[in-house]
Amino acid sequence: MLTLAGLGGAALSEGIRFLYGQAEEVLRRRREARASASSGNSSSPLSLSAAESTSPDHALGERFEGDIHALMVELEPYRAGSGARLLADPGDRQLVDTAEALRRILSVVLGTPLTPGRESAQTVDVQLDVEQVAGYVAGVRGRAPKEVDLKVVLKAGTVGEGGQVLGVDFGTGG
Repeated sequence: MLTLAGLGGAALSEGIRFLYGQAEEVLRRRREARASASSGNSSSPLSLSAAESTSPDHALGERFEGDIHALMVELEPYRAGSGARLLADPGDRQLVDTAEALRRILSVVLGTPLTPGRESAQTVDVQLDVEQVAGYVAGVRGRAPKEVDLKVVLKAGTVGEGGQVLGVDFGTGG
């Protein structure tokens, strides 16, 4: 039986494997760009995958290449294909910070936020604390975005008769 802690560890491990793979691609493309430049070929290497049109910024790739290598060394025991792959511990702050550092660098180099499985997702974090509601309160209201990581924390003290509190309202009504 998989515990909640194990589930968190499995999700973190998967995220680390995703980031590691993206880092390998960035470094591979950096090598290809360097080889093309030294051979006089001005054509750009192919994109990361057929599904993505993201192309790394080669100057930023060069600038952060050492950092990417160092972070990959720390995350290597969690990558796909390694012998006795470790399960990541979400409570290990150093591990989480290392993975987050790699994610941020890759996001800068690739020019897009990286979220495993949804590379183009935007993050929206809403926190709302109201003491008294006499009418209508929504943490987020509007049309549903196509790709977004949404976190809404809404705390309401007293909700009067007829009052309405919604964390997210993607309804079509006024």
